[in-house]
Amino acid sequence: MNFLSLYYFVELSKDLHFTKTSERLFISQQTLSNNIKSLESYYNIKLINRKPKVTLTYAGEKLLAFAKELLIKNRDLEDMFSDINEDLSGSLKFGASISRATISLPKIFPVFTQKYPNVQINYIDDISKNLEPLIVNNELDFAIVISERPGLKIKSLKLMDDQIYLCVTDKLLKEYYPNDFEKIKEKSKNGAYVEDFKLLPFSMLSNRLGNRIESFFIEKNLEPKINFSSTYSQLILPFCSKSLSACFVSHATLICLKEDVTSDMNIFPLFHNGVAVRRPISLITQKERYMNSYSRFFQSLIIEHFNNIKNINLHDYLFEK
Repeated sequence: MNFLSLYYFVELSKDLHFTKTSERLFISQQTLSNNIKSLESYYNIKLINRKPKVTLTYAGEKLLAFAKELLIKNRDLEDMFSDINEDLSGSLKFGASISRATISLPKIFPVFTQKYPNVQINYIDDISKNLEPLIVNNELDFAIVISERPGLKIKSLKLMDDQIYLCVTDKLLKEYYPNDFEKIKEKSKNGAYVEDFKLLPFSMLSNRLGNRIESFFIEKNLEPKINFSSTYSQLILPFCSKSLSACFVSHATLICLKEDVTSDMNIFPLFHNGVAVRRPISLITQKERYMNSYSRFFQSLIIEHFNNIKNINLHDYLFEK
């Protein structure tokens, strides 16, 4: 029995398909099969049913739970020894949506690699609900998610409450509200409500935030006029800047996309039922994992970066002269 065989066994359990797993791991099916047979020989028990389809036996299910824990403990031990030996090489697995990675990685990466040039950062692009199980299963070291609820095996550190803004240019607002233009601007500067902008066309995010905002319209018996939708804020803000639609963008995203904000764009904080609309952004790790020196440094850079973002005065930053 060896750690590599246990690793292959854990990976096979995800697909339950020898071809898919071997292709994903860039090894031959024979190599994968030999490692599984080696484990069965070592423990003198059948771990995999191969026909009519691949399934885990009862013993295989027990080994899977053991193997996952053992591989985590082995990784912790390697990280401890790395610190003891002052070995400054290794890898970090980091997950976030492309929007939140764009906000953070370009600032963090140069500082990190300057101190740890021999540590590789492997980035995974995915949404929050898919990243959390990757942390639990030790497939990621860090993830930035929209959540503030730590799980049984997840340690959660809130980075910021990200205010959502309704963005609309003067040109578009005048086009749809020629008589109430100034009144709406004055009313919305400290808090905008979707019902006051019901006539506008919108570019809408096609994610949980977009669904949440659409629910605000529905609650007021309104249907938003959506002329474009995307999961990426980087795509919807340019439509807003060209006065083709209004949109909803967060504080952190606006900091990142400053070049797409025009001088006549209004940035109204979004409210609903008297409450500011915000998203909690958190950094999650596995609760019981040992954190080596370069992991601690990476975490400190993320925390510092988001502290800087949340303390920026948005209007001064976007419209500085």
